Amino acid sequence: MAATATQHVEAPEGRIALLGIFGSEDNLSALVQFPGGRTRKVTTGQRLGRSEIIAIDKRGLLIRSGNTTVQMTMPGS
Repeated sequence: MAATATQHVEAPEGRIALLGIFGSEDNLSALVQFPGGRTRKVTTGQRLGRSEIIAIDKRGLLIRSGNTTVQMTMPGS
């Protein structure tokens, strides 16, 4: 369990990385890391640049950018 909880994750070059999901089932938040190492807590409805977080569940985030929706999953899943 400790090894899973302490995985070292680096954001892919020029991209945002999902570090973790936390909170109650009906009020989840996520921790993301930006290129350069800055981290930020995000919730459903917030914007990341030109993209919007449209859902958070235990598997990861759904992010919409224009007409494209992308799923960002937890590392190791």
